[in-house]
Amino acid sequence: MKSTLNTRTIIVIALALSSIVVIRQNITTQLGVIIMALILLVLQEERRAIFSRLTGRLKHFWIAFLAIMILQVLFRRDGDVIFQFHILKITQTGIYYGITVALRLINLILIADLLFRISSAEYMLAFKAWHIPFEISFLITTVIRFIPDYYRLFLAYRETLYLRNIEIRKLSIKNKLSVLVALLIPVLTANLADVKSRAVALDMKAFRLYPQRTYLHEARLRGQDYLIQFLSLIIFLFVILVF
Repeated sequence: MKSTLNTRTIIVIALALSSIVVIRQNITTQLGVIIMALILLVLQEERRAIFSRLTGRLKHFWIAFLAIMILQVLFRRDGDVIFQFHILKITQTGIYYGITVALRLINLILIADLLFRISSAEYMLAFKAWHIPFEISFLITTVIRFIPDYYRLFLAYRETLYLRNIEIRKLSIKNKLSVLVALLIPVLTANLADVKSRAVALDMKAFRLYPQRTYLHEARLRGQDYLIQFLSLIIFLFVILVF
């Protein structure tokens, strides 16, 4: 099932959800945002593809989630004590904050996945419709697309190692670090070169010279886009001011 939502609608939803996640840190709100983000992701892609990709991504972050939870549990000293052994003290407040921080990170990953699925051209069209200058639009698009583009190139370079019968998992820690450095440097260089090429292309198209120029594709808002954007604003204000 393919989503028919406009890019601007997805951006508005992502901004509303991410703001709620940062401002409201209680467990109920975090779980509610997770449910909404999952629904939006399912609407954009097939369920199997979505959950297999998310499972793969979250699998790489579970150590970070666990470490952050442990730090919150150990260093939050206020609240009712559940367990104490010498200087080690576990409180209800520590457990509560540990869970909320982990849920917040999961939410940010889900919301980022919403934004990462949008192409650079779709971002440019969305920002153009909002009358944002092309220079600023280009910078914002480059920042948002940097991680997915970087990861895509990293996987492509890593695949070349597999073709040479080099499996990173089977290497020692020292060799793993050497291989990762050898992969990251060309990937970073390629991304920087791509940014420069797109910047030159932007100037060559003379966007600032013809403010009334037309486009091959026009991303127009429909009735459902206006409705969803309005509901996103209402939900955001309700959660921030009332809930």
